[in-house]
Amino acid sequence: MAVTPTDEQEAQEVRTLLVHLGTAMVATGQPINEVEDELAEVARALGHPDAQIAAGPTGVTLSLASGAPSTYEAVTGALRLDQAAQVRGIRRDLLLGRVTPAAAVDQL
Repeated sequence: MAVTPTDEQEAQEVRTLLVHLGTAMVATGQPINEVEDELAEVARALGHPDAQIAAGPTGVTLSLASGAPSTYEAVTGALRLDQAAQVRGIRRDLLLGRVTPAAAVDQL
């Protein structure tokens, strides 16, 4: 099946969201294995069950499927406790369908 421009645009939006969410989660001090697991859960909720995620203390790399384009984002610093709570809230809202990927990126 051919990928349409709309599909690629949506995929880019989701990759951007997930990589920003992941780096924010790392910046909160959350364990890396939890970051990977929780990002995968969000990816599944957004319709991408085959996401490939590699988080580390300095950045996050992810792809929505094996062989698909990937995105990398560096972690630029630590977050305060109130910011960490906001990140958790954004993740929760994504899982519950309360916020779109574009709105979540704006919030992050």
